[in-house]
Amino acid sequence: MFSNAFTTLDSIRKGTEGIKNAVRAGIDSVEHAIFMDDEAVELMKEHGTFVVPTLVAPRAIYENPDHLPDFMVKKARQVAKAHLTSIRKIVKAGVFPLQWERMPELHITPSAIGSLMN
Repeated sequence: MFSNAFTTLDSIRKGTEGIKNAVRAGIDSVEHAIFMDDEAVELMKEHGTFVVPTLVAPRAIYENPDHLPDFMVKKARQVAKAHLTSIRKIVKAGVFPLQWERMPELHITPSAIGSLMN
């Protein structure tokens, strides 16, 4: 396991296999977590891995298409649905997301998150 009492490690992962490999290796948190299958969610729950879903980043991209390259906007739009689906899945399973900005859009309240943690 990577972490100890004085170190917290995160991993920037978007793909399912990369997420699972990082969790198995003992990572403390996963950034993005765009493509999550049920096994990845269960592994995160077992290992107590947190998620930083970065929901604001893709939204900022596809809401400002005039200021960014087309490939970025296209990619953000392509992954948006999968990203939201993954975050809903992890919350339902009781994996704790560390970003609150877009939780209301997912119909998830801070109190609902809190109740999952008790």
